[in-house]
Amino acid sequence: MEKYGTIPKRFTKAWWEYFWEYYKWHVIITIVAGSMIAVTAYQLLSKIDYDITVTYIGSAKYDEDSEMKISETLEKVTDDVNQNGNINVKFQNLTVRNIDSGVESAQYTMATEMKKTLELQSGESEIFILDKEQVLSVYEMNIANGLFLRSDDWATGEHEAAPGEASVYFLKIDNSFFEERGFYTDDIYIGVKATDLTDKQGAAEKTADYILNY
Repeated sequence: MEKYGTIPKRFTKAWWEYFWEYYKWHVIITIVAGSMIAVTAYQLLSKIDYDITVTYIGSAKYDEDSEMKISETLEKVTDDVNQNGNINVKFQNLTVRNIDSGVESAQYTMATEMKKTLELQSGESEIFILDKEQVLSVYEMNIANGLFLRSDDWATGEHEAAPGEASVYFLKIDNSFFEERGFYTDDIYIGVKATDLTDKQGAAEKTADYILNY
């Protein structure tokens, strides 16, 4: 290693000043890299491995803790898909609402539409719950084509089909499951996304049927 000037005696004040002068960027880069590795490792270790993910897309009104209540209820009825001794269900809400016209409205609409499309086509959700406007929209815009199971493959009982092209895949939820947990929305429909993972598919079908027949 190249040496710079006369090296003072180690660990003296002069040595620390010398060290910082010539090696400060080595130290800074090492600390930053180490911090990034530590953060990444922590995120991987602390990340919850969800057995089922349920996504709502629409314009619901809800209480602060309603998402937690919904998740906790569904954890009691679904399966331990990951076989890790814990059952974890994630209920996430993608709110789509109308705001004042103008640039802000256009930006918000674009952002929510992109997020909706990504979640439908490449997200980790197995169950989708859409309000009437959204269930019509995703099929009119060809966003959901080929993604969902036929409802008669997983649903039990008699239920009203969704309007339009979604009728084969989505069924109307006509009960108080969400309202009882502080999540208020009208004209909502549920569908199960197809997956190659047999255990996860079975758990999703079971969970969706529970919601539908609550």
